[in-house]
Amino acid sequence: GEHRDLYLKGASVLGLFADGKNTVWAGTNRGVARLQNGMWHYLPTPAAIQLTSATVITGDDGNGVWICDARKGLYRWTNGRMTDFSQEPLLESKSIRTANADGTGKVWFGLYEGRVVAFDGNRFHAYTEHDGLAGGSVNAVYIDAKSTVWIGAEHGLSRFAGQRFTTWNSANGLPGDRVQWILTDRSDRVWLGYSTGVACLSRSELDRALNDSLFRV
Repeated sequence: GEHRDLYLKGASVLGLFADGKNTVWAGTNRGVARLQNGMWHYLPTPAAIQLTSATVITGDDGNGVWICDARKGLYRWTNGRMTDFSQEPLLESKSIRTANADGTGKVWFGLYEGRVVAFDGNRFHAYTEHDGLAGGSVNAVYIDAKSTVWIGAEHGLSRFAGQRFTTWNSANGLPGDRVQWILTDRSDRVWLGYSTGVACLSRSELDRALNDSLFRV
């Protein structure tokens, strides 16, 4: 029968996600569980794909939940069914570090290996430094209120501009290259988290730095 648990007692929680229906999802060493009516319910997955290393979970616009398992790969749960994407060539044998949906139908995956892979509902597309990314392991994929995609990586901050990425780093005046967290606020400011502290920048400053090589944010 279905495996249920009141507190996930004894389970090691590796990832958490709250979807648009206020359901909380947890990746644990016992499988992927969701909190419904005060009780944790483990997803009934086939024995061949026991997802006991799900470190990244996110949702999409189609009520799907993407589960990134460090050992088994990428899966999507929707309407009680699990779809296997673990053999996708752009993601196979790759480690997904972070993921987020942009509100326009795309889901973005940031990889330890340094690339970003986007799924548009039909196919996957990979972006690398040749597409303007900062480079280095991807630490954060953040989507702001305007559905703009921001990437925090080991070598800087990147923003998607339709086809390519625009990048800033310490050469543009950022306090460091290794961007670990990204947030934006209602005042159009961009907040960056580093291992040494927090930086707050205006979006206008970032845009000016792109057009004026002498300007530092």
